[in-house]
Amino acid sequence: RGADSESRVHPRTQSARSQSAAEKTDLRAQVASYKESRTALGTTGRQYDPWWLSNPDNSARRARWIRSLDEWGFVDAGNG
Repeated sequence: RGADSESRVHPRTQSARSQSAAEKTDLRAQVASYKESRTALGTTGRQYDPWWLSNPDNSARRARWIRSLDEWGFVDAGNG
């Protein structure tokens, strides 16, 4: 692993950053469906524990997950 490896971005990460409008619309529909499913199934309570969301160990991997889930709207849909 050299300095060059730090500047490279994994292909999946790059593709996630450059989502098309259709993909973003699809993702919004998934979030809405998730929220509707929670309501229809009577799921109660938070789906994302505040402790987990606080990332007390400052895990970079968890931070990426939390950031993505928040950007996509899953945190609000799951804890709202």
